Amino acid sequence: MKSKIVVGCKTCEKNLLKKHFFTSPGLSGPYLPFPVQTAFEAKDLPDLMLGFTCDFCGRELPITTKMLKFAATFLDKRFHIHVINRSIFISNGELSITIPIGQSIESIEDYLGGFHDANAPEMLPTEKDIQLIQEAVQDFDPAKWHFTLKSEHTENAAAGYDPMV
Repeated sequence: MKSKIVVGCKTCEKNLLKKHFFTSPGLSGPYLPFPVQTAFEAKDLPDLMLGFTCDFCGRELPITTKMLKFAATFLDKRFHIHVINRSIFISNGELSITIPIGQSIESIEDYLGGFHDANAPEMLPTEKDIQLIQEAVQDFDPAKWHFTLKSEHTENAAAGYDPMV
Protein backbone atom coordinates (compact mmCIF):
# COMPACT_ATOMS: atom_id res chain seq x y z
CA MET A 1 0.00 0.00 0.00
CA LYS A 2 1.20 3.50 -0.79
CA SER A 3 0.39 6.61 1.20
CA LYS A 4 -2.70 8.36 -0.09
CA ILE A 5 -5.02 11.28 0.35
CA VAL A 6 -8.63 10.11 0.37
CA VAL A 7 -11.42 12.53 -0.57
CA GLY A 8 -15.15 11.94 -0.76
CA CYS A 9 -18.58 13.52 -0.50
CA LYS A 10 -20.24 12.78 2.84
CA THR A 11 -23.70 13.73 1.58
CA CYS A 12 -23.61 11.13 -1.18
CA GLU A 13 -22.24 8.50 1.16
CA LYS A 14 -25.08 9.11 3.64
CA ASN A 15 -27.71 9.10 0.88
CA LEU A 16 -26.36 5.90 -0.65
CA LEU A 17 -26.30 4.21 2.75
CA LYS A 18 -29.95 5.19 3.35
CA LYS A 19 -31.12 3.91 -0.03
CA HIS A 20 -28.77 1.14 -1.08
CA PHE A 21 -27.06 -0.27 1.97
CA PHE A 22 -26.08 -3.86 2.46
CA THR A 23 -25.58 -5.85 5.63
CA SER A 24 -23.24 -8.72 6.23
CA PRO A 25 -22.73 -11.20 9.03
CA GLY A 26 -19.78 -10.09 11.09
CA LEU A 27 -20.03 -6.43 10.09
CA SER A 28 -21.84 -4.01 12.33
CA GLY A 29 -24.33 -1.75 10.63
CA PRO A 30 -24.96 -1.03 6.98
CA TYR A 31 -22.13 -0.69 4.50
CA LEU A 32 -21.62 -0.05 0.82
CA PRO A 33 -19.84 -2.77 -1.18
CA PHE A 34 -18.23 -0.18 -3.46
CA PRO A 35 -16.02 2.82 -2.74
CA VAL A 36 -17.57 6.26 -2.46
CA GLN A 37 -14.25 8.00 -1.83
CA THR A 38 -11.30 8.52 -4.15
CA ALA A 39 -7.66 7.91 -3.20
CA PHE A 40 -4.80 9.99 -4.56
CA GLU A 41 -1.16 8.91 -4.29
CA ALA A 42 1.81 11.30 -4.50
CA LYS A 43 1.98 10.86 -8.28
CA ASP A 44 -1.67 12.00 -8.50
CA LEU A 45 -1.22 15.30 -6.67
CA PRO A 46 -0.92 17.32 -9.92
CA ASP A 47 -4.38 15.99 -10.92
CA LEU A 48 -5.75 16.92 -7.50
CA MET A 49 -4.63 20.52 -8.12
CA LEU A 50 -7.54 20.78 -10.55
CA GLY A 51 -9.98 20.08 -7.73
CA PHE A 52 -12.14 17.11 -6.82
CA THR A 53 -15.55 16.29 -8.28
CA CYS A 54 -17.89 13.80 -6.62
CA ASP A 55 -18.66 10.95 -9.02
CA PHE A 56 -22.19 10.65 -7.65
CA CYS A 57 -23.55 14.21 -7.43
CA GLY A 58 -21.00 16.24 -9.42
CA ARG A 59 -20.39 18.67 -6.56
CA GLU A 60 -16.89 20.14 -6.62
CA LEU A 61 -14.36 20.58 -3.86
CA PRO A 62 -11.74 23.16 -4.83
CA ILE A 63 -8.32 22.00 -3.66
CA THR A 64 -6.44 24.99 -2.31
CA THR A 65 -2.72 25.61 -2.02
CA LYS A 66 -2.96 24.96 1.74
CA MET A 67 -4.68 21.61 1.13
CA LEU A 68 -2.01 20.61 -1.41
CA LYS A 69 0.75 21.65 0.98
CA PHE A 70 -0.92 19.50 3.64
CA ALA A 71 -0.99 16.52 1.26
CA ALA A 72 2.61 16.92 0.11
CA THR A 73 3.94 17.51 3.63
CA PHE A 74 2.25 14.58 5.34
CA LEU A 75 2.23 11.80 2.72
CA ASP A 76 5.53 10.38 4.00
CA LYS A 77 4.89 10.80 7.73
CA ARG A 78 4.33 7.95 10.16
CA PHE A 79 0.72 8.71 11.10
CA HIS A 80 -2.77 8.83 9.63
CA ILE A 81 -4.82 12.04 9.68
CA HIS A 82 -8.60 12.04 9.43
CA VAL A 83 -10.81 15.11 9.63
CA ILE A 84 -13.98 14.13 11.48
CA ASN A 85 -16.64 16.87 11.54
CA ARG A 86 -15.18 19.28 14.12
CA SER A 87 -12.01 17.36 15.01
CA ILE A 88 -8.73 16.21 13.58
CA PHE A 89 -7.96 12.59 14.49
CA ILE A 90 -4.28 11.60 14.27
CA SER A 91 -3.01 8.07 14.86
CA ASN A 92 0.23 6.18 14.39
CA GLY A 93 -1.27 2.79 15.30
CA GLU A 94 -0.07 3.03 18.90
CA LEU A 95 -0.80 6.59 19.94
CA SER A 96 -3.77 8.73 18.95
CA ILE A 97 -4.81 12.28 19.53
CA THR A 98 -7.92 14.25 18.67
CA ILE A 99 -7.65 18.00 18.31
CA PRO A 100 -10.65 20.30 17.83
CA ILE A 101 -10.58 22.16 14.52
CA GLY A 102 -9.41 25.73 15.02
CA GLN A 103 -7.70 25.07 18.36
CA SER A 104 -4.02 25.92 18.56
CA ILE A 105 -1.84 23.78 20.79
CA GLU A 106 1.28 24.52 22.74
CA SER A 107 2.47 20.96 23.21
CA ILE A 108 1.54 17.63 21.64
CA GLU A 109 2.09 16.00 25.04
CA ASP A 110 -0.98 17.90 26.32
CA TYR A 111 -3.08 15.63 24.10
CA LEU A 112 -1.44 12.39 25.21
CA GLY A 113 -3.16 12.50 28.60
CA GLY A 114 0.07 12.50 30.59
CA PHE A 115 1.47 9.57 28.61
CA HIS A 116 5.07 10.14 27.60
CA ASP A 117 6.73 8.26 24.77
CA ALA A 118 10.25 9.07 23.66
CA ASN A 119 9.23 8.21 20.06
CA ALA A 120 6.22 10.56 20.03
CA PRO A 121 8.05 13.34 18.15
CA GLU A 122 8.80 10.93 15.29
CA MET A 123 5.43 9.21 15.34
CA LEU A 124 3.09 12.19 15.79
CA PRO A 125 2.97 15.67 14.29
CA THR A 126 4.73 18.60 15.88
CA GLU A 127 2.94 21.75 17.01
CA LYS A 128 4.02 23.38 13.72
CA ASP A 129 2.55 20.41 11.81
CA ILE A 130 -0.73 20.81 13.70
CA GLN A 131 -0.84 24.47 12.66
CA LEU A 132 -0.38 23.47 8.99
CA ILE A 133 -3.16 20.88 9.31
CA GLN A 134 -5.45 23.45 10.96
CA GLU A 135 -4.83 25.92 8.11
CA ALA A 136 -5.67 23.32 5.45
CA VAL A 137 -8.86 22.24 7.24
CA GLN A 138 -10.13 25.82 7.20
CA ASP A 139 -10.38 25.60 3.38
CA PHE A 140 -13.20 23.03 3.23
CA ASP A 141 -16.31 22.00 5.15
CA PRO A 142 -15.55 18.80 7.09
CA ALA A 143 -19.28 18.21 7.55
CA LYS A 144 -19.61 17.81 3.76
CA TRP A 145 -16.29 16.26 2.73
CA HIS A 146 -14.07 13.35 3.77
CA PHE A 147 -10.43 14.39 3.74
CA THR A 148 -8.05 11.73 5.07
CA LEU A 149 -4.38 10.94 4.84
CA LYS A 150 -3.57 7.26 5.11
CA SER A 151 0.15 6.66 5.63
CA GLU A 152 1.95 3.68 4.15
CA HIS A 153 4.36 3.90 7.10
CA THR A 154 1.68 3.08 9.65
CA GLU A 155 0.11 -0.36 9.49
CA ASN A 156 -2.80 0.12 11.85
CA ALA A 157 -4.94 3.02 12.85
CA ALA A 158 -5.71 3.47 16.52
CA ALA A 159 -7.64 0.74 18.25
CA GLY A 160 -11.35 1.41 18.04
CA TYR A 161 -11.32 3.65 14.99
CA ASP A 162 -10.04 3.18 11.48
CA PRO A 163 -11.37 5.86 9.13
CA MET A 164 -10.56 3.71 6.12
CA VAL A 165 -12.69 0.69 6.99
